[in-house]
Amino acid sequence: MLMLRLICFVILTTRCMVSPVFAAEKSYTAILKGSNEVPGIRTKATGKVTFTLSDDNNTLSYRVHLKNIKNPNSAHIHRGKKGENGPALVNIHPNLSRKGRFFGIIFSGIISPDNFCGELLGKSTFDLIQVIKAKNTYITIHTDDNPKGVIRGQIK
Repeated sequence: MLMLRLICFVILTTRCMVSPVFAAEKSYTAILKGSNEVPGIRTKATGKVTFTLSDDNNTLSYRVHLKNIKNPNSAHIHRGKKGENGPALVNIHPNLSRKGRFFGIIFSGIISPDNFCGELLGKSTFDLIQVIKAKNTYITIHTDDNPKGVIRGQIK
């Protein structure tokens, strides 16, 4: 009886410890600042992007929350480590074209392979997630005044 209790305890403990780890892998965030751009940009604009992987692992939803940004026009996920620029992998919102200064959730949506570009063209969401898990991606928000990007954050 003691052995049965011990086995049950081990199974329950392991399940409780492992489940949050797998749940955490379904969600990713990026904190956006001008100083993260390469080279850095002086701006009051900031933001946060939250990504959530679907249960079937085929789509990645996103919510882009921006503060004090003027005329955002596109957003992309790029390959690249902190401090280096890299090629675009995903067109998150290629034709945003919002005029004025914005605060709040500016846009949200779903990323699927239809949004992929560059080296991810023709690949699956699994391939994108592998690059994200390797801490080798960042998101950049582009504006009319800063077409190469005004704020950026590594996706973690």
